[in-house]
Amino acid sequence: MSRHSPPFIPVAALALLVFAGFSARAQSLTYDQRLLHIMALRTSMTDAVGPGYCGRGVFSVLSTLGLGDKIQSANGEDWFAILKSAGWRAVRCNDPARSPLGSVLVYLSDRRLYGRNIHGTAGGNYGHVEFVALDGANRRWYVSDKPRHLPGGSVPENFTRIAWLPPDAPLTPVFSRARSYVAAQGSTDPVFMRAAQP
Repeated sequence: MSRHSPPFIPVAALALLVFAGFSARAQSLTYDQRLLHIMALRTSMTDAVGPGYCGRGVFSVLSTLGLGDKIQSANGEDWFAILKSAGWRAVRCNDPARSPLGSVLVYLSDRRLYGRNIHGTAGGNYGHVEFVALDGANRRWYVSDKPRHLPGGSVPENFTRIAWLPPDAPLTPVFSRARSYVAAQGSTDPVFMRAAQP
């Protein structure tokens, strides 16, 4: 998992986009969807998950967004089985840069693919997992142990070619959580405000 440092955004924004049709066009996102993506980015920036712990980071984001039911933290490549058993929907996706907003992307380890860690990184040993989010300036972020501009952590070529979408569920509680956050502290939270501004 690579060590890129990006600007951050609040956590609830992520879950909303996952369930809201996953439009690739940022202009068509609703206010609630944007809030969820911003909450996801903010969670990734502030949850104190250390570098190399992408599985913990994604679990933190999904839990904050209310999407953590039947999910547990695990190594990056293990999320394929975890999401499948939790009822998430697999969608074919050849390019992470074109994956649906709000989806979870999984990358296999070098050890599984090549029998050894050819990158010499945590991702080479354990794979990588990330959540796809959008900031206030319509820039794509790949969030896990921290937000990144580029997909795949340290093993981008090990992408499974599947984007995972949450099981169908009502988003009303997630939207309420995002609106409550903004009403309570959004305008006084400098990280949130940086992430939300274009």
